[in-house]
Amino acid sequence: MKNQKYQVVIEDFLPKAQVLKLWKMLGMELIDLNVACPDNYHSNKGQFHWRGGVLIFHSAAKLLISTNEILTGIKKLNNQFSAINRQPMAKAFGLKNRGGNNWVLDGTLGLGKDYFLARSFGFDVLGVEKSDLCLGLISTATLEGDKIPDSSFYFNDTISLIERSIKNSSNHLLFDEELLVSISKNSLAHESLELFNKIHSTMPTVVYLDPMYDEKNDSALPSKAMQILRKELGVGHESDFDKLFTLSLKIALNRVVIKRSIKSKVKFEEKFSFSIFGKSTRYDVYLKN
Repeated sequence: MKNQKYQVVIEDFLPKAQVLKLWKMLGMELIDLNVACPDNYHSNKGQFHWRGGVLIFHSAAKLLISTNEILTGIKKLNNQFSAINRQPMAKAFGLKNRGGNNWVLDGTLGLGKDYFLARSFGFDVLGVEKSDLCLGLISTATLEGDKIPDSSFYFNDTISLIERSIKNSSNHLLFDEELLVSISKNSLAHESLELFNKIHSTMPTVVYLDPMYDEKNDSALPSKAMQILRKELGVGHESDFDKLFTLSLKIALNRVVIKRSIKSKVKFEEKFSFSIFGKSTRYDVYLKN
């Protein structure tokens, strides 16, 4: 488990038992102001404030993002009825890759927008996230929210997850039971390793990666969520992403898809196949030979 980085400051009622269990697993320090005000309350750590059933993250830039904001986005995605064959992401993933034994590995889950978007298109998706900040926010929103479909998130570094699976010559991703976090609308199942391995008994058909591009010529500021992610997690190291792409190409059965700004240059041109364009976003597709 990574070193503790965040505090959860509880100012009113306790969240659900599943949420408390999740926070403990993520190594988050809990501070209950109803009991006593700790001396280190004004620390330099990032802080989650639990107020009225909403987990709010206070960043150094004083930006706020609540679980309600994430929840609203999830519900909006789940209720959309647009034609799938016109959606850039769905076309990039390959419409024939829905159903059957096909599934998508979202190796950069973040706050889950693309995860739930892909699921709304009918893809079976597993989200992997190494940030306790991101996983804490999205999982709390999912656990506390009503009428949210069962979801699968995994807490780990995608690179180490793939490397371990390749090293063991396995035909499926190897999950560590200690760090396995299966989220559903009703429960937090910590001992669901067997279920995960059964569902994902083969390598993913599609691996999806979002390097969180940061284009210098964008005139508008990014969303609150993106500003927080960039400040707290960094845009990412190029060498790490290069390695992640190489490993993803090894395990993907059909293709790797990278989300890019429509203005950016194509990465890994020697492996590049084609692009699917949206209004401001491009999906670069790398087909397996």
